[in-house]
Amino acid sequence: MSIEVPTLKERVYESKNESFCSSESELFIGTIHTVDTDNQRILVISQLQKEDLNEDYKKLVASGEYSQAIWVSKVAPSKYKQGDGIEVFYEGSDDSFPAQVTTKKINRLK
Repeated sequence: MSIEVPTLKERVYESKNESFCSSESELFIGTIHTVDTDNQRILVISQLQKEDLNEDYKKLVASGEYSQAIWVSKVAPSKYKQGDGIEVFYEGSDDSFPAQVTTKKINRLK
């Protein structure tokens, strides 16, 4: 069973004053698997299954079951918890897997 995360088309913005990032930003929608407080980053995995939330992230990445995952750096880990659905706006990423990105904006999904 996957965690319900709305698609971009289904995403409803609560505030008419909320602005989008620039057109150069990329969007990643997924679920927080790991909150790394030591390195101030979070691991976000697209289409994460609920039963995999407590699996070791290294095991999940190595399994090849999930092809879309990113480490989002320079975040305040205390604002996020495992299982949160989020959308991440970022510019550019490295070639590693999971990719390493610095966020421009994060929205929590309901």
